[in-house]
Amino acid sequence: MRQYYEYWVAFDLIDTDGDKRVSFKEFERAKPQLKKWGVDMKDPKAQWKKCDADNGGKVLFDEFANWAIKGSLDLDDDDDVPDSDIEVQEIDRQAQIKKYLADHKKDQAAKAQPKQKSYDKKIWVELSKALPWKWNGTDEMLREEQWKYMDMNGNGYVSLAEF
Repeated sequence: MRQYYEYWVAFDLIDTDGDKRVSFKEFERAKPQLKKWGVDMKDPKAQWKKCDADNGGKVLFDEFANWAIKGSLDLDDDDDVPDSDIEVQEIDRQAQIKKYLADHKKDQAAKAQPKQKSYDKKIWVELSKALPWKWNGTDEMLREEQWKYMDMNGNGYVSLAEF
């Protein structure tokens, strides 16, 4: 269990953008650290292929842990920690968890409160004058032209890329 946690810490160090996924760019940037841990980084792409088991382009923690276990990744200073230090680290970890839970509760409470509307009604009046919203022939034709302009590939959907 301890080793699995250490792999999580290693994964977290490599995941510099904090999205809980490691990209090849992050993996390559961690080359010096991976070398310290005993990984042969002469060919980073080959190691990446081994690590990215599902070839998804991003490495999730379970892929990383399996790769680390197979490669016998040896994190520096992990075996030399006295039990008393581990207990101190555990107390610190519990304090971090308590702080995280308290912050999470605050975030949830803030999200639960209804947000005040921050728009100006004048803007909506101006928009309704500018956009073809009426159900007459002219506005319908304008809406159809606007749709054709936005739906560039003509599939009947506007994707984020087209937008």
